[in-house]
Amino acid sequence: MRIAEVAVPVPLAKSFHYSVPEGMRLEAGARVRVSFGPRRQVGVVMRVFDGEPERPLKPLEAALDAGPALTSEMIDCARFMARRFGAPIGECVKAMVPTALKSLEEPAAFAPVPQKPASAAFELTPGQAGAVSRLTSLLDARAAATVLLFGVPASGKTEVYLRLIRRAIAEGGQALFLLPEISLTRPFFDEFAASLGVPVCLWHSLQTPREKRLAWLGVRRGEVKVVVGARSACLLPFKDLRLVVLDEEQDESFKQDGQSPCYHARDVALERARALGALAVLAVVVVARLRAW
Repeated sequence: MRIAEVAVPVPLAKSFHYSVPEGMRLEAGARVRVSFGPRRQVGVVMRVFDGEPERPLKPLEAALDAGPALTSEMIDCARFMARRFGAPIGECVKAMVPTALKSLEEPAAFAPVPQKPASAAFELTPGQAGAVSRLTSLLDARAAATVLLFGVPASGKTEVYLRLIRRAIAEGGQALFLLPEISLTRPFFDEFAASLGVPVCLWHSLQTPREKRLAWLGVRRGEVKVVVGARSACLLPFKDLRLVVLDEEQDESFKQDGQSPCYHARDVALERARALGALAVLAVVVVARLRAW
């Protein structure tokens, strides 16, 4: 018998087994409709295997996707979140798929914002130049690495970010730029969109379902090259992620609490960078203090 392990969005710490009806084509990562108690739920297939169950299993009612909505890497990330944060596996998976997603084939074309006129070249300080050189070497190595970048406010970190992002997307890669507050995302989006000349998208909880659906599809297909977002952007379906930057990494707003699944965006971003072979840059703001003598 073919059996599907399905993560259902309920506050329980386990997934559930269903029998796969004969003739149903099914892959791990696909969404399915299942009977769960007195209700019907939409779950995600974690794996498909052959076996003989100890008791009768309910059959899957329908497969909602012709292919996987989530990659194997994203399924592994959901399992990581469940272990690391004690979160229900079904709710971890649900957080990775926008609720308004209907079809994986929906058009979601993104056009680049026209670049602003070139200004005078930003002259890096020796410290900035050294940081860019070192980080660029790590980025070009195409191997997972984590680096701490620190500086005082207005120290030119944004220029360092821009140069790294340009490098990451030069050959078709993608970059994720995470910020602790939603209010901070728009200024960085405007700056990056106008400076990079490639499709850039926003991601945060105040977006409409349609905006989220189109952004999710654009990231999944590789049409979107740069994502500027709040903490939940770490759960997007990147096709070729090469750079992750967490600005003001020390900020507690990167923690999701009070709403399941609870997680820390830093830990999730680092896990995804490790799995995808991306460079992760944790940027910390250092505030100088005057000492009274």
